[in-house]
This record gives sequence, C-alpha cells and structure tokens, in this order.
Amino acid sequence: MERSLTENRFWLRIMKEHALFLGEGFNRKDTHLIQQTDRFHYYFEQQEKKAYQVPNNVSLVKKLNEESIELVHGFRNLF
Repeated sequence: MERSLTENRFWLRIMKEHALFLGEGFNRKDTHLIQQTDRFHYYFEQQEKKAYQVPNNVSLVKKLNEESIELVHGFRNLF
C-alpha cells in the first residue's frame, strides 16, 4: 500500500505540472483549452492532497488508485 501511495503522489504531482505547462503553452486566445487545463491542474492538486491524507486501508487506496487513473484518462482524452 505504501508503494502505491508513493507512486500516486509522484504521478499526480507530475500530471499537475503537465496541466500547468500545457495551459501556459497555449495561445492566449484558446481560452477554452486554458480553462480545461486549469481545471485539471486543480483536480490533480486535489487528488494529490487526498493521496497524502488517505489512511493505509486496502479498499481506500484501491479507490484512490481508480480515481487517479480515471482522472488521467480524462486529461488524456482532452487532446
């Protein structure tokens, strides 16, 4: 469980940074894309916070994993 939480924390931070970098790289006229990446930056940030607060419980860590995977899929499907 501890390794799973460590991996989650690491990758959620990376994805949060990706959302930030993508948003900064768009043309300022692409406000819709910028808003979407800002939203995902916020979602990844919230999920990362959750990863630091979730207790070492198999079902809760599994749920966190599933939510994180779903969040990454949603971000990937933007483009």
